[in-house]
Amino acid sequence: MDSLLEEGLELIAQQPGCIKATFTSSQQGAFTVAEDERGAAFLFERFQSPAVFIEVIKTAAGKIRGNHVHQNCNETLHVISGEVELYLLCKEGKHVFKRIMRQGDVVVTPKGTPHALRSLQKSECVVLFDKDPRSDRARVPILKY
Repeated sequence: MDSLLEEGLELIAQQPGCIKATFTSSQQGAFTVAEDERGAAFLFERFQSPAVFIEVIKTAAGKIRGNHVHQNCNETLHVISGEVELYLLCKEGKHVFKRIMRQGDVVVTPKGTPHALRSLQKSECVVLFDKDPRSDRARVPILKY
């Protein structure tokens, strides 16, 4: 049992069929990082749909973000730096799948999938949305703050 989970939720070891998120690891080339003495440039190569909104999320170690669901937009999260735990809630609202994501990892979370993340270390993520997410965030209790 994960002590961060809200009461009544159960952590499961493998991604169940009811959670349709698609993961791409850094070894699969989800995006390209060109680094030199000036810094780094990121080229995002794979999209399931055109990005309409882009969000940059910087999170301190140990902090939680999310605990919500988007009913109308798909979300593609790219971990640019650091390490995060991503939590996805099944549609039945009881089982939670946790995946550790590191620099270069990507997840596509389809609309209707409740999610939250906890930063294990200072992290930076770029999130792409296929629709405006600002009015499409309904709170879903997954992780305790």
